[in-house]
Amino acid sequence: MLSNNIMLSNNMLSNNIMLSNNMLSNNIMLSNNIMLGNNIMLGNNIMLGNNIMLSNNIMLGNNIMLGNNIMLGNNIMLGNNIMLSNNIMLGNNIMLGNNIMLGNNIMLGNNIMLGNNIMLGNNIMLGNNIMLGNNIMLGNNIMLGNNIMLGNNIMLGNNIMLGNNIMLGNNIMLGNNIMLGNNIMLGNNIMLSNNIMLSNNIMLGNNIMLGNNIMLGNNIMLSNNIMLSNNIMLGNNIMLSNNIMLGNNIMLGNNIMLGNNIMLGNNIMLSNNIMLSNNIMLGNNIMLGNNIMLGNNIMLGNNIMLGNNIMLGNNIMLGNNIMLGNNIMLGNNIMLGNNIMLGNNIMLGNNIMLGNNIMLGNNIMLGNNIMLGNNIMLSNNIMLSNNIMLGNNIMLGNNIMLGNNIMLGNNIMLGNNIMLGNNIMLGNNIMLSNNS
Repeated sequence: MLSNNIMLSNNMLSNNIMLSNNMLSNNIMLSNNIMLGNNIMLGNNIMLGNNIMLSNNIMLGNNIMLGNNIMLGNNIMLGNNIMLSNNIMLGNNIMLGNNIMLGNNIMLGNNIMLGNNIMLGNNIMLGNNIMLGNNIMLGNNIMLGNNIMLGNNIMLGNNIMLGNNIMLGNNIMLGNNIMLGNNIMLGNNIMLSNNIMLSNNIMLGNNIMLGNNIMLGNNIMLSNNIMLSNNIMLGNNIMLSNNIMLGNNIMLGNNIMLGNNIMLGNNIMLSNNIMLSNNIMLGNNIMLGNNIMLGNNIMLGNNIMLGNNIMLGNNIMLGNNIMLGNNIMLGNNIMLGNNIMLGNNIMLGNNIMLGNNIMLGNNIMLGNNIMLGNNIMLSNNIMLSNNIMLGNNIMLGNNIMLGNNIMLGNNIMLGNNIMLGNNIMLGNNIMLSNNS
């Protein structure tokens, strides 16, 4: 059935064709079971397969190939060099640019704008209010929600699910098995590998690289120049600043804030309520408890365990094999060697240097300008004032109070309940008994 204002030239029409109020150009091939609505304009070199339904106000450019079982809604504009495979459904108010290839089993909602040089694989579902830029490649088994904006030079792999209110910048590469929640904003130059899950309210800045097996919780903000390796789990309410590098097997809890220039090694566990300032380097096999605050210019070695309620000041260097208990406060300009164990309720002042093989018990207070050598054991309830220097092989008992300007040599053993005043110098090989 051909209705009004039909113009055909150099065309081939098969069976069961219904046209009304349309304009067809040259080299048009229509197969079987074709239904065209009103105000249809087809360019040159058009091939339509079987079971095609085009609604109203449709404009197709040149060099268009539509496969079988295609349904186009109202107000559709397709550019040039378009290939739509089989089982395609496009909603209303759709604009596709040039050089577009859509695979099989594609469903696009309403208010969709696709730029140029777009390739979509198979089994794709796009919601409403979608804008895709230029040079886009989407793999297979892709589901995009509503209110999505993708920039230019985007590559998405297979098995991708994006929620609602998503904005992706330019130069984005997403691997396979990616799930993004709602309210997601990704900047420019983003690479996400495989097996990635991002929850809700996520903002990623520029120059972001995420490895494999990444899980991010809710309310996440990552700034610029971020590299996360493999097997990463971040909880809720996470803020990472600029120039961040995380190694492999990383678990961050809730309410985490990392400053600028942060490098974390492998096998890292940070619990809840953690704040790391600027210029932080953590080695491998690190476990931090809850309520941790680290200042600026911090370097921690390997095999570090920090308990709960820890505050470290600025310019801190900890060696390897360090265990800190709970309720620890360290001041500024602290250097701890290797094989250090600190108990609970420890307060260290400023300008502290501890050597290797140090064990401090509970309820320890060290003042300012303290230097301890190697092989030191301090028991419980110890107070050292200011300007203290202890040599090597030192053992202090319980309930020890040392005043100011104290120098102890090597091989020193002090018993329990010891009080030393100010301006004390003890040589080597000293043993003081109890109640001295």
